[in-house]
This record gives sequence, C-alpha cells and structure tokens, in this order.
Amino acid sequence: MSKTSLSILAISILIALLLAACGARGEAPPAEGEPVTLDLWVFEGEEEFLPTLKAEFEAANPGSVVNITEIPEDDYTLKIETALAAGAPPDIGFVFDPTWLKAGHFLSIDEMIQNNGLDLDDYFGGALDAYCRFEQQTYCLGSYSGGMVLFYNKDMFDAAGLAYPSSTEAMTIDEYADLAAQLSNHAESIEERVWGGTADIMLYWSDQRYIFSEDGRTVTINDEATAHAHQVLADMVVNGDAPAPSDYELVGEESIVIEGKLPMWIIDNLVGVEIYENSDIRWGVAPVPVESEGDLPWVSSWSDAFGVFSGSKHPAEATQFIYFLATDGNRLRAEVGGVPFDLALAEELDWAGDSDGRQEMLQVMGLSREPVFIPDFWGVIDPMWDAWEIIVSGEMTAQEALDDAAGFVQENLDQAWETWDSVD
Repeated sequence: MSKTSLSILAISILIALLLAACGARGEAPPAEGEPVTLDLWVFEGEEEFLPTLKAEFEAANPGSVVNITEIPEDDYTLKIETALAAGAPPDIGFVFDPTWLKAGHFLSIDEMIQNNGLDLDDYFGGALDAYCRFEQQTYCLGSYSGGMVLFYNKDMFDAAGLAYPSSTEAMTIDEYADLAAQLSNHAESIEERVWGGTADIMLYWSDQRYIFSEDGRTVTINDEATAHAHQVLADMVVNGDAPAPSDYELVGEESIVIEGKLPMWIIDNLVGVEIYENSDIRWGVAPVPVESEGDLPWVSSWSDAFGVFSGSKHPAEATQFIYFLATDGNRLRAEVGGVPFDLALAEELDWAGDSDGRQEMLQVMGLSREPVFIPDFWGVIDPMWDAWEIIVSGEMTAQEALDDAAGFVQENLDQAWETWDSVD
C-alpha cells in the first residue's frame, strides 16, 4: 500500500473514531429537566479565570453544564479542523481562523446582541473587528482586551529629565529611538548597563497598513518609510540602545525590567501590568511608535473571541454562554486583573482606580481600530523574520533586505488570497 493510501486510511479511521466518540452527545434534544452539557474548547493557561466562569455560569443557568477542554495553542487549529471534518465540533470555541467564518462554521450572534441590548460600541473595537465581524455580522465576543502597548518607567524618565510619552498621541520611530539613546547606559558592567527601549521586527505591534495595501492584496514592506523604521530599530540593537536576544538570555526579560535596566518596553498589556504591579516601579503606558509624523496611533488587538459553532447540538444554551461571557464574564475578568473586553464596563467598575498607569492603559486601549484583513497573516509574512536577522547582522541594509523579501511575501499573499477565495 502506498504512503498516500496509508494517510487516507489513517484519516478515515480518525474521523470514524471521532464520530463514534461524539455519538454520546446524541442527536435528539435532551429530555425536559435533563442537564445540557456544553463543550468548550480553549487554549491552555486560564486556570484562574475559567473555573470561576464555569461555576458562575452553571449557578446562573441551572441545567447547563460546561465541559472545558484545554488545548495547546499550536494544536488548536488542527483539533478544530479535525472535529469539523468529522461533523462534530464543540459547542463553543475561539474564532481562531477567519476561514471558519467564511465557511459558515460559526453562528451569528447578532440576534442575541439586539435582544439583550448590548452596545458593541462599548467593546474593544480593534479585536471585535479583527476576530468577530464578517460581512457585517457578529460571531463572537470576549472577556478581555489584549494589545501591544509601550510601558515606561516614570522614575527613569524623571532621573533623565525627560517628559513622559503621551497616552493619546504616538511618537515616531525616530523620536522613540532618540529617547532610548538618552535613557541608555552603555556601561561595560552588566550590573550598570541600561537599554533605553526594546527594538524588534514591527510585525507584532505595528499597523498592517505599513506592510500591506488597504485592500490587503499588495505587499508594501519595502516602501521608504517602512524600510527606514526597520533600519532605525535594528540600529538601536546594534548601538546597544535596545537588548539583543543574547542580552535577554543573559539577564532575563522580566529581570531587565524589574531591575530598572529597561525604561521603555513594548509588550502585551496583560503581561506588562502584572509584572509592573508586582514591582515598586512607577509605570505609565503609551501607544507604540508609528513610522511617520501624523500617522494614527495603533494598538495590535486580540481577545478570547468565543463563538458558537454552527454544528452545536445546543445552540441556544451556547449562545446564552456567550452573553454571560460578555457581561458577567467581563466582571469576573476584571476581578482577576485583566482589562475587560467591555471598556465601558472597565470605567464603570473603576478598573483603573487611583493607578495612573491603569488609567493610561485604558486611554491607549481606546485608540484601537480596525485592521487590514490579511488571510493567513503569519504564514504570509514569514520571510520577514529572516530579513530582520539579516538587517540586524549588518549583512544588508533594511531597504536591501526588505526589497529581497518583498517578492516572497507577495507570492505568499497571492496564494493566501487564492485559498481564501476558494472557501465556500
């Protein structure tokens, strides 16, 4: 038997096993008074939030039981794709791949939103647009607002006699690099050394409009402004104004921050708040740098975007869970320290309290806006990682390296759109 035949046979057996395993869920609706079990598939790492959410939802909805399955993020897409192929998805899961929306694998929750009077303008717009909206319909809501922001150490700015960055207007890459240079200490002793800010490839935190056209069909990674921005960031690493990977390995990323060796840090807002609030540092938050003067501030945005699979055996109860997540679940999220997905609720609950840093965080998160849609974004931009390493090494200028990478990224993009357009 050929390898291809063996692969087909293995897949067929796997699907058959999944169908058999899911048969226990039953095709008929539950008898009156019989508990409804909702299968919820999530990433690992929510040990503090999810058990409380489950308990609170079950208490508020007698007869509904939530069965939580935690899956490593790297395996999540394969698990869902396999379940979809078997016709047996969970009731609730992340809207992790936009092709699932286009293929009709999730149910619209617009009717629930309207019936319950939820105001979507209150929610974290960048993540809502990026994950939950498709063809003018809404398919998911979340419990927290995640984003890449610029944290800074106010005491170190005071010591250097520098003004704090604005929480409503973004500095340019050049202004950021200049600040980092003024805050750095290039001492030979690691104990005395200070790196003024972080510098890495901009893919994690910059506006996709810097590297793609507004319609998402054309690559612009090698235009003059984007090449200049990457050159400035690479020069920060080369000049010692930003840590190199070897510096992080030597000192540790969290230690660099806590020990006052990193005055500015571009990082996930949830990670940053936890670290700074467990230290004695007076901290603030600003938008990440932009390429050029006059560019709109940007917040790279995400959330635990939960939706109801169209193959759910209990769509009404599953939709009720989404409502609970977007309301009481947001309150529970605030209690464990996260920024609620409902930013109006964050204000109502006084999430910031008397913390200047938290107040600035809410201001920055309010700057989020709709991204450019790129199918298979991370797969498309993969050649840029090699380009970044070449730029930092000095083998090529940013312009040369990005010129070389642009053609490969465009090929990936064309293929991604071809695949997207073929999804029914």
